[in-house]
Amino acid sequence: MKIFNYQSLVFTSIICIFIIAGCKDKNDPSPSGLTDTTTTEQPYTGPTGFLRLHLHNYIDQEEVLGPNEIYTNNAGRKISFSRTNLFISKIELIKKDGSVYKVPGKIILKNVDEDTYDIGDVPPGFYKSIRFYVGLDEETNKKSPSSATDVLSNQSMWYGSAAQPDGYSFINFEGKIDTTANADAPEENMQPFSYKLGTSKNFKQVVMPEYEYAVIVNKTQFLHLYLDWNQFFRNVPLNNKANLNVSSIEVPAKDIETIIGNNIASMFKYEE
Repeated sequence: MKIFNYQSLVFTSIICIFIIAGCKDKNDPSPSGLTDTTTTEQPYTGPTGFLRLHLHNYIDQEEVLGPNEIYTNNAGRKISFSRTNLFISKIELIKKDGSVYKVPGKIILKNVDEDTYDIGDVPPGFYKSIRFYVGLDEETNKKSPSSATDVLSNQSMWYGSAAQPDGYSFINFEGKIDTTANADAPEENMQPFSYKLGTSKNFKQVVMPEYEYAVIVNKTQFLHLYLDWNQFFRNVPLNNKANLNVSSIEVPAKDIETIIGNNIASMFKYEE
């Protein structure tokens, strides 16, 4: 009787070990044994989830709901937008274990009217951050649009009647702003501004802080960010009209362009 009980216990323990070894946390979106990272921008062929980017326009903590509306920043300064175009490229997703998935070939053109943009099919798993560039790399910046539906075909991002030979503006930002020292100008005295920034000096990387999110097989996940356009004007002397009209092609190497370029990364924040 004792021998039978001992043998039964051993048999049961072995079965339990196999069952435990075969189990997987149902909350882990990654299939077992999946290799879901790549060090190059190559298409991923395994199971995927779909990732979309919510990218809203803000002035400080206030969301911009449409073009040409007047908003007031925390300092009381009035600002309105008519255009908030910028390119986002070379998107990389950082997994919880520190490995990186490089989204192949994706270029997003952010504008004032749209908030939702597709990143596309990506490997499932737990992620902790995202990083990307504002602008286009040197090779892409030398290309002409391949078709009318190409993201590069948007003529607002050209410097002239054609995309080449000047390349693309990476940011095209237009509107009106109160330029008075006390930020107390009436609406009718707000001054127009226009910034068309491009070239390699304005190709800036944005590395977002850690913020955990999961991508699940056959599910759509949204990553919520916003652009605080008030940060664009940080350290910009607004009382100088020359600082309100800047083009990387027409007036190259302008000091104010360097100041604005250093502000770009701080414009991107996670939406609560």
